[in-house]
Amino acid sequence: MRTIINNLANDCKAEVIEKNIGAINEIIAMMDSFVVFAEKYLYADWGDYPLDDSTNRHGPLHGFFGDADYGNPINFYKVIAAVDFLCMIAAIRARISWMAPTPTPASQGLAEFYRAVHVLRGNRPR
Repeated sequence: MRTIINNLANDCKAEVIEKNIGAINEIIAMMDSFVVFAEKYLYADWGDYPLDDSTNRHGPLHGFFGDADYGNPINFYKVIAAVDFLCMIAAIRARISWMAPTPTPASQGLAEFYRAVHVLRGNRPR
């Protein structure tokens, strides 16, 4: 699983760079941070897991989580981060526009054009 996560992250980083998708440095940092989590903690043996939050695989799957652990904010954030990572990969692979790049003069000019067309069609200005 670690190899799969690493390969997915590397493929997505390469595609983001090649196609100038979104805020490239931010996306790369997000991918790298999840790879680090996966490599160091995702399948760590229970006794070797260094974090206090119990979010390695054994916590939820083998009942090492107490009911109160599920309500800890850090566990919630880690689960959301894992889901977010998978959603980012899906969006990149499906070529969905989900993270806008930094505006350029050309993109701002195009946006103004679309706003003008919107108004010319009788719509309220935005």
